[in-house]
Amino acid sequence: MKTIFYIIGVSGSGKTWLADKVKHLMPVFSHDAKNFQEMLDYSHQTCLFETPVMWSTYYKNLKSREDAKVIPIAIGADFLRTKQQIISRGGKITPNLYRRQERLLKLVDVLEIYVMSSTEAASAIAQQCLDLNKKHTIYCA
Repeated sequence: MKTIFYIIGVSGSGKTWLADKVKHLMPVFSHDAKNFQEMLDYSHQTCLFETPVMWSTYYKNLKSREDAKVIPIAIGADFLRTKQQIISRGGKITPNLYRRQERLLKLVDVLEIYVMSSTEAASAIAQQCLDLNKKHTIYCA
């Protein structure tokens, strides 16, 4: 069975940083439809899929698959840090960012998603990848 680390969060939350930290352990796929389908078709057992958009749509699609174990992780519980990251990139804080953060927090409760910082997630994913290899000889690229 394929293991998919499903990473969600608003822009600036640390999803890309996390993907960069674990890409030596497994393939990383971004949020566009082409990459989503490529990830679903991917032949190896462990991968990471990160998206700032369409959280519940992608999640429902993933959870309905019988060939995949989905481990959902929400990044960016610290909204102040997220805002600082966006500003440091020259971005703008918009009302939509607040709405998306509120929606994320609601989804966390409804969908039973783990919530952690990108640093905590990188460590947890690395450990889980090691555990998967030990228990099931699952490939982590």
